[in-house]
Formats: sequence, structure tokens, C-alpha cells
Amino acid sequence: MKEELNPLEANPDNIWFYAQNKPSLIARDLEKYGIPDYVTYSILIARGVFKWLGVRRLLIKLKHTWKDELVSLHKELVTLRAICNPPYHVQQRIAEIRGEIKTYERCRKEVRALCHSERWAYPDCDAEARNYLLYKTHLHKATVGNLKKALENDLRRHEQEKGKE
Repeated sequence: MKEELNPLEANPDNIWFYAQNKPSLIARDLEKYGIPDYVTYSILIARGVFKWLGVRRLLIKLKHTWKDELVSLHKELVTLRAICNPPYHVQQRIAEIRGEIKTYERCRKEVRALCHSERWAYPDCDAEARNYLLYKTHLHKATVGNLKKALENDLRRHEQEKGKE
């Protein structure tokens, strides 16, 4: 069985390695600290987390639906543009398709950007979450900085010892 990462050790450098977007993952994590899954699920439902994880999945499906619609519109556009001297209603449809394509592409791009946004983030309406994330970020940077300094010192010491030989 694959070893699971400890969510308490998440930081900006490793956040993408963690499985996400399932209430069951949260329940499993909290069970390790003695919190029964029914308590976690009840809280997640009451606080709207279930809903928003579901909405995220629906946004992803909608993005795929829009992609399929774009493919269909492009095919129709190719077919209509192949008509020599198209009548007015065909020209009108071509213009409509171009507008629809631009609209779908813009909407899909915006939803895609949301779905692919940074994971090390906080909701703009939660100052406590913001403060905690900033604390974790500064703590991580300090730890990485101290490690880097220690490695540089070790390398310098090693080079000095090597020079004495």
C-alpha cells in the first residue's frame, strides 16, 4: 500500500502531492486524531464543504461539456464555410457560430483558471484562515532558509578541510 503524506506537514512546496477534494479524505485524516467520521461529515455538511466540493466537480464537468460543444461548433463551421457562395441565412449562422465559439472559449478559459488555481490559497472572506496560511508559509520559508544556511556552512567547512589536506 502506498504511504500517505501527513497533511500536517503540507507546505507550499509539497501541497500538489496531496490527494484532495473528497470529504472522505478529511474524515480519514481526522479519524487518526480520534474524531469519528460521522462528526467530520456532519460538520462538513453543515459548513457547506460537501456542497462546494460537489460544485467543483460540476464545474469540471461543465468545462468538459463546453469543450464538446466547441468541437461540435467547429465542425459545423467547417461544413458551412465549405459552401460556395453561401446564402444569407448560412452567412448569418456562420457569424452566430463564431460568436458562440468566442463565448464558450472565454467562459471555459475562466472556469479552467479557477479549477487550476493555486492550492496554497485561502478564501478572501476568512481572515483566520488567511492568517494561518501566512503563518505556515513564513514558518516553511524560515525552515527552508535555515536548512539552506546549514548546508552552505557544511559545504564551506568541507571545502576548508579539503584545502588543509
